[in-house]
Amino acid sequence: MKLSIRESIDKIKVFSRVFVERPRFAMVIAIVLSLAGTLAITKLPISQYPQVTPPEISVTYNYPGANAQEVMNTIATPIEDEVNGVDDMLYMSSDSTNDGQYELEVSFDVESDRDMDLVKVQNRLSQAEAKLPSEAKQLGGRIRAGVGDVTVYGPKLSVRIWLDPQRLAALGINSEEVITAVSQQNIQASLGAVGASPTEENGVFTYTLLARGRLKTAAEFDEIVVRKDDQGGIVKLKDVARTEIGEQSYNFNGMFNNQTAVMLAINQKPGANAIATMDALVAELKRLKAEFPDDMDYTVAYDATDYVRRCIREIVTTLAITFALVVLVCYIFLQDWRATLIPCLTIPVSLCSTFILMSVMGYSINILTLFGLVLAIGVVVDDCIVVVERVQFLIETRGLNAKEATIQAMSDVTGAVIATTLVLLGIFVPIGFMSGITGRIYQQFSVTLSAAVCFSTVCALTLAPALCSLLLHEARPYKHGPLAWFNWAIDHFKGFFVRCAKFLAARLLLTGMLLALTVLLTVQAFMGTSTSFLPQEDQGVIFGSVELPEGMTRPQTEAVMIRATELLKREVPEVTNVLAVVGISMIAGRGENLGTMIVDLKKWEERTRPDQQIEPMMQRLGAVLNEIPEATFRVFVPPAIPGLGMNNGIDLRVQSKEDMDPERLGKTLQ
Repeated sequence: MKLSIRESIDKIKVFSRVFVERPRFAMVIAIVLSLAGTLAITKLPISQYPQVTPPEISVTYNYPGANAQEVMNTIATPIEDEVNGVDDMLYMSSDSTNDGQYELEVSFDVESDRDMDLVKVQNRLSQAEAKLPSEAKQLGGRIRAGVGDVTVYGPKLSVRIWLDPQRLAALGINSEEVITAVSQQNIQASLGAVGASPTEENGVFTYTLLARGRLKTAAEFDEIVVRKDDQGGIVKLKDVARTEIGEQSYNFNGMFNNQTAVMLAINQKPGANAIATMDALVAELKRLKAEFPDDMDYTVAYDATDYVRRCIREIVTTLAITFALVVLVCYIFLQDWRATLIPCLTIPVSLCSTFILMSVMGYSINILTLFGLVLAIGVVVDDCIVVVERVQFLIETRGLNAKEATIQAMSDVTGAVIATTLVLLGIFVPIGFMSGITGRIYQQFSVTLSAAVCFSTVCALTLAPALCSLLLHEARPYKHGPLAWFNWAIDHFKGFFVRCAKFLAARLLLTGMLLALTVLLTVQAFMGTSTSFLPQEDQGVIFGSVELPEGMTRPQTEAVMIRATELLKREVPEVTNVLAVVGISMIAGRGENLGTMIVDLKKWEERTRPDQQIEPMMQRLGAVLNEIPEATFRVFVPPAIPGLGMNNGIDLRVQSKEDMDPERLGKTLQ
C-alpha cells in the first residue's frame, strides 16, 4: 500500500512520540551508536587523501650491456605487444635506458581490482617471455603492484671479472668460453647419498654427499678452469682475468648531507593506516639498530606522514574550536544551559555514528572526510535547535508541561525537520555522483557530510524530544548583564531588518537591479579567480631533479650533487637535510648524468615569515642551485595526492608516429 507524504510524516510523528514516552530507549540508542562509532574510529585507516589514483602495475627487466635502442627493440616491443589491451587497462608508459634497464607502468581503471590486474599482467608477460633475450630471461623480470614495496637505491655486492684481452688473444680464448666455464662450475649441485636404499643388504650407514656449490669469494672464482688440453695443460680464470668483489650495478649512489648512504624508499600498501605503518617502521628500525655495526646508523630523512599528522592535528583542533563556538552560540541564543545541552549532545552522537558508515563503506580518516565533519558540526545542531525552540515556545506561551509541549512540538515541526534534511541532502548528495578522479576525491566528503546530516535528523526525532521532555522548563529572560544587552541588540536588529525588507519589497525595480549587480560581481570574481586541480601544499619538503649533459659520468654527477648540497646548507638556513641519489631522476629517468635531491625544510612552526612559505622557498632554492652552471636543476613539491604524477605540474610528452629513432625524437624535443 502506498503512503502519501503527509501520511509518512504522521507515521514519523507517532515514531517520535514513542521516544517521548520512553526516553531511556532513546538514550540507549544514542549510547550504542556513540560506542559503535568510537570503536569504528580506532579501526579506520588514516591517510592524507582517499585512494583515488588508478591501480598501477610495474614491470621491470634488466638487459646487461644493452643500450636504450636495443632494450626498446628486444624487450619493450615484445612485452608491450602482449600487454597492450589487457582488460581494464587505461594506458601504459615505459622507459628504456642506456644502462639496460626497462620499466613498464600499466595503469588500470580506478574501480578495478588490484590483485586481478596483477594476475592479468602476469599472464600476458608469460606469453612474451619466449621472445626476450636469454640474458634478460636469465636475470628474470620483476612485477609488482606499485605499492607496499621497498626500493633500495644502493648497489648489491657481486663478483666482477675483468678480462685481459691480450691474454685471451694469446691463448685463443674468447669471452663466450669464459662465460660458459663460469656458468658450468659455479652451480649448486645435488650429489645424492652413499648407502641409501636400494643397496646391498649388508649396508650399515648412509652418507650424504656434499660438494662445493656456489662460489663466494674472488679467490674461489680464480680457480675456475677455463680450458684444459690432452697434455694436462690448464688455463684458470686467474690466468686471463682479474676478479674482485664489487658492486653489482654502478647505476646508483646515495648521499645524505654529503655522507655515503644507502637509500630505502618504502611505499605503503593501499588501505593501510599510514601513521600506524610509519610508527611500526620506526619501531622496527630501533630494534634493528642494536645489531648495527658501530660505524653504521640510520636517519628517517623524509617522512611523508609528518604532513599527514600535522593536517589531522589541525583539523581535529578545528573540530574542537567549531564545537566550542557552536555551544557558545547555542547558549547565547537559547540562554538556558538545559536547552543548550540538548542540541550539543547531538553533535558527538551524530559524528560518531557517521564513522560507522565510513567503516562499512571502506573509507579512511583523511582530510576530506574530516573536512566534511567540520562542516557537519554547524549543520547537525539545526534540527535539534528547531525542536528545542518550539518546545520552549509552547511551554512559555501555552503553559504546557515539558512532556505535553514536546509531543505538540514534534507534531508541529517534524515535517519541517524532514524537509530541511532533504534540502541539505539535495545539495551534498549530487557531489558523490561526479565522474572521474574529481568525483572519487569528493565522494567520501559527500557521503560523510550526508551521513552526518541523516544521523542528526535521527537524533532530532529520537534523542532530542526525549531530552526535552525531561530537561526543559519555562525559561526566565535575562533583564540585566551581557545577555540582556544581547537581547536588546537582537530586537533592534530585527526591527531594522524588517524595515529594510519592507523597503525593498515595495521597490521591485531597485531589488532587481541590486540582485543583478550582485550576480555580475559574483561572476566577475569567479572568472578572475585562478583554478587548479588541487592546491599546492607545503609538505615540508622540496624535490629537485638534476640533469647534466648527455654522456657525463657518475663521478661528475656526484661532484655536482656535493656542490649543490654544500650551497643549500650554507645559503638557505631553512634547509635541514639534503638527501641525494645519483643515477635516477624523478622527471628525466635513469642515467649516470641524472640525479634526485630531496631537501627537508624546518618544521612549519619555525617557518612563519611570508618568505619562508613553500613558493618563495622554491624560488630561493632554484636561484641557489642555478649558480652551478654544469647542470640543469628543476625544483618542485610532491603532488597533493601521491600517485598522480611526480609533481603538481603538467607531464608533457612528444610522441613519434612515423619512426622509432630516439635520436631524431630527442632533436625534435629540443
